[in-house]
This record gives sequence, C-alpha cells and structure tokens, in this order.
Amino acid sequence: MNLQTAFVTCRSKYAVFSGRASRSEFWWFQLAVFGLCFGASLVSYRAGPPLSDYGPLIFNLIILSPTLAVGSRRLHDVGRSGWWQLLTITVVGVLLLVYWWVQPSQPGSNQYGDEPEADKGIATAAAPSPFVQPSTSDSTVFAANHSPLTQGSKTAAVPEARKGMLDWTQRGKDA
Repeated sequence: MNLQTAFVTCRSKYAVFSGRASRSEFWWFQLAVFGLCFGASLVSYRAGPPLSDYGPLIFNLIILSPTLAVGSRRLHDVGRSGWWQLLTITVVGVLLLVYWWVQPSQPGSNQYGDEPEADKGIATAAAPSPFVQPSTSDSTVFAANHSPLTQGSKTAAVPEARKGMLDWTQRGKDA
C-alpha cells in the first residue's frame, strides 16, 4: 500500500470502525494527515488572522473521524478493542497506543475479521539476514558482481569479501 491508496482508503472508510487495517495503511494515512495538517497550517498562517485562528482546528475536525476509524481498525488488527484509543487522554496512554500500532498483524482471522490484504504472507515470509553467511556459490556470484575487490578470478574475491564482512561485524566489539 502506498500513501495515496492509504489516504483514499481511510477517507472512504471514514465511519467504518469494524474490521482491520494493516500497518502500512495506518502509517501511510498518518503521514498523509501530518503533511496535510502542516500544509493547512502554512496556508492558514499566510492567509491572516481570521483563517489562521481556525484553519488548523477546522482541518483537524474534518480529519478526526477517519483518524479514529483507522486507529480503531489498526487496534483490531493486533487484537485490541478500538476503545483503547481513549488512552490518548494521557501521555502514557499515547505511548502504549504507539507500541500497539507498530506491532505486526495477528496472522489469520481474529475476532475482528480477516487479515488485511496488505499483510497476508508477510508474517510467514522470511527476510534474508545480513548475518547469515551465504554459500560459496552465492558468495562467488555476489563478490564477482558487487565487490570492488574483483580484479582477476571470481573465486579470489570471495575470501576478501568475507573478510570485509567479518571486519565490519567485529568493529563494534573491539572498542
């Protein structure tokens, strides 16, 4: 999901407090709201006193329902009730909500509905780790294609590439 898709989806579901919203939908929408709020503040400031007093307030009131709806759906995605958003009244509550909002989706269905389409398969897909040593054939291909150390044969660069990686990982432990 991208910024435009997330904003359009959340705007169209401005009164839908049921179901689930993926992390990407929630955070892209929050980024869009932040950018639009910043822009509205600049425009209202440049417009002068009558609009500068009420411009940001009007924008925030317009965007309040979609923001609460996507926040509720995001909490549903991690298995929490949308009513937990009432914690925004306290500072500690905001920190707890942010913690829940950054959590990965519960895989499969939960009591609030099916897993969002944007998150399907993400929890089960394994990302390659930078700390796993590749096999010799992978190292040869990688070193041959990406290393500036390759001057001659492809296999001569493999130990140099591994040595560089080991030096990089040991750098913080020597201090």
